[in-house]
Parts: sequence; C-alpha cells; structure tokens
Amino acid sequence: MTVTPFSDILGNQTKSWQLGATVFVAFGALAMLLAAIGLYSAISYNVTQRTHEMGVRRALGAQGADVIQLVMRQGILLGGIGVAVGGVLAFVGAKRIEPLLFKISARDPLVFTFVIIAMLTVAIVASFVPAQRAASVDPNVALRSE
Repeated sequence: MTVTPFSDILGNQTKSWQLGATVFVAFGALAMLLAAIGLYSAISYNVTQRTHEMGVRRALGAQGADVIQLVMRQGILLGGIGVAVGGVLAFVGAKRIEPLLFKISARDPLVFTFVIIAMLTVAIVASFVPAQRAASVDPNVALRSE
C-alpha cells in the first residue's frame, strides 16, 4: 500500500488558487506600501509648506510636543478619512470578489477590523517622521524663511 500526500493528489487543481491568493497578498502589500508612501508624502509636503507657521508657533511658546500633536492629529485625520472611504468602497465591492473566496464571507468583520487597524497604524507611523521634523524647526530659521 502506497501513501500519497493529499497535496500531491490535488496539487495541480489547487495551483491556480494558490497563485491567485499569492497575487492578492502581493497586491495588498503593495497597496499598503503605496498608501504609506502617499500619506507620508502628503503630510511631509504640508509640513514643509507650513514651516513658517511652525516657526511662529514655536516662537510664541509652543512646545515641540504641541507641534508633534498638531501634525499627528492632521495625519491621523487624513488616514481616518481614507480608511472610512476605502472601507465603504471595499464593503460595497465585496460581493464582486465573493465567488473567488472559499467558504468565507467577503465582508468578514475580522478582516475589516484587521485592515482598519493596520491602515491606521500606517497613518500613525507615516505621520511621525514629519511631526518630528516639524517639532525640530528652529524658530529663527523658520521666521527668516519666505
């Protein structure tokens, strides 16, 4: 009697599904990377444009933590709006990919929760570097710019 692994028996039939799942994961990771880069770029550009304002705030007595809080709040708000719009669009479009899933709902609350937490974490991390840069603005240099 020969024992054959189950994966060898169904190997050829499941290869296309495994490839499809791998492609979905790769595109998801790429989308998250692009979202992080885009959010970082938008916040960084905004902080650069507001260098004079940050210098004035620091000159009038704002602490570095106040500036960090201002920039972080803006980044998290921007990320939150993106997560809300993306979540609604994903929820509406979920029925289109339901046939590709095997015995799982395209509107699985656990997946939606994980993605929301992951994207908000990306927003926090992408906001932190520009916030640190904004907090380190020297008021003298910022007031002399423009």
